[in-house]
Amino acid sequence: MFRCRRIDTASVDLTPTQAGNSTNPFESQSRIPNGMQQVISRIRLVAVYVAVLLPVIIYGAMHTLQSSNNSPIDWVDSTFSERKQFDEFVELFGPGDVVIASRPEYLWTDKRLDRLTLGLRKSKAFRSQERSPLFHQVVSGRETLLRMKTPPETTSAPFSHGAENMLAQSSVTNESAGPLDQYIHSENSEHSVIKPLNSGIPLTEGIRRLQGTMIDKDGKTTWIVVTFNAVGLKQRTLLVNRLRRAIHVCCDVDDSDIHLAGPVIDGMSVDEASHASLTTFAGPLALVIFIICWWSLGSLLAGTVVFLTASFCQAVLLAIIYYSGEKLSAILIILPPLVQVLTVSGGIHLMNYT
Repeated sequence: MFRCRRIDTASVDLTPTQAGNSTNPFESQSRIPNGMQQVISRIRLVAVYVAVLLPVIIYGAMHTLQSSNNSPIDWVDSTFSERKQFDEFVELFGPGDVVIASRPEYLWTDKRLDRLTLGLRKSKAFRSQERSPLFHQVVSGRETLLRMKTPPETTSAPFSHGAENMLAQSSVTNESAGPLDQYIHSENSEHSVIKPLNSGIPLTEGIRRLQGTMIDKDGKTTWIVVTFNAVGLKQRTLLVNRLRRAIHVCCDVDDSDIHLAGPVIDGMSVDEASHASLTTFAGPLALVIFIICWWSLGSLLAGTVVFLTASFCQAVLLAIIYYSGEKLSAILIILPPLVQVLTVSGGIHLMNYT
């Protein structure tokens, strides 16, 4: 029924073909295609670029986190129409970056205010390296009232040796001015004289006119208004600390009793709160993001790759802020975590697609 056909095994060629196929059937599967080799080469090239740029990126990111300036007027460009109007107003009437300093029972009859006012104006600690003032102006309620008063009164406020000794013990220094014992130059250590305007205004009338601006409603409490210029505003944290020290030394006031207010203090408060938030929540946020990457991808290696990529993008953004000449404001501070979250989201989707 069935016939078996005999095959001559001698006629069958069992040698490898001319195409160069191997006798091992698994060797062809282990060989990497040319397209994948190109991808691996590109990944290695990117890794080299990252390694070279990493020190520069870290340097810029660290400096961005250390410096910030939260002033709403700086959030818009100088070409903005409202910003131009504001700049013109500042040129005519002076800047509005002020610090109002006062304390309980800060009375206009206190002659120590004269020494403090003169020190804030003449001290080397409140001047730049070029010896230019860092304050646009310093105004006290006592000085303003006495200049309006009639008959003219000359007030004396010598800078005592006790105050010099206290200032010499201060640990707050100025890189260009030395310790705070340089509050008043030697030529100003004599009696400070408030020159009246001879306006003929009685004392009671002067107090009434200044109530609500430089004198409180009780007719006794007053304060000092310090206006920062553009150069001083860049060193506001340092200058505010020195202002506190000056009030403490000249008026013998505890730090807890010194009250400071104004736009400069508001910006400093925002800076401190922003840095506190970054310091407090950066670590827990990174841990939560890493756990989400690991859980979403189901792989420790894949989760680590996505997390490190997101962290790198975050550092690059901070470095760009520094090298572009900007500072970390209340608006830009939300960008680093936003970029990290978006990078993680995109990385998880891409890993799942592959």
